[in-house]
Amino acid sequence: MTRHRVRKEPKDRVKAAISALSRRYARELPERVAEVRRLFEAVKSAPVDLEVRERLRRRVHALKGSGATFGFPAISREAGRLETELERWESAQGAPMEDDLAHAQSLLDALASQASLEADRPRDRVPAPVH
Repeated sequence: MTRHRVRKEPKDRVKAAISALSRRYARELPERVAEVRRLFEAVKSAPVDLEVRERLRRRVHALKGSGATFGFPAISREAGRLETELERWESAQGAPMEDDLAHAQSLLDALASQASLEADRPRDRVPAPVH
C-alpha cells in the first residue's frame, strides 16, 4: 500500500503562515502596549527627557505600522492618534504640560483597550492587507 501525502498549495501555506503570524501578534499585543505604558510613565516622571520621549514615540510608531501589517487596523488607528499627540509635543519644543499628558494618557488608554479586545478576538482567517 502506497501512502500519498496531501501537499498544501503554496498559496495555502502562505495564508497559514500569515494567519499564524497574526495570531502571534495578537498574543503579543498586551506586552507591546505595556512597554508603551512603561515608557509613558517614564515621560510623566521626567517630561524634559527628550531621549525617553523619542523612545516612546518610536515604540508607538512601530505599533502603528505593525498593526496595519498584521491586520489590526484599529491598533494602527489608535497608535496613530497617540503618535500625532507625541509629535505635537515635539513641535511645541518644550516639556508637555499637564493637559498634554492627560490627553496622551486618554489616547494610551484607548490603545490599551483596543489591544485587549484584539488579543481576545479569535483569529480564524488571514488578515486583510491595509493600505
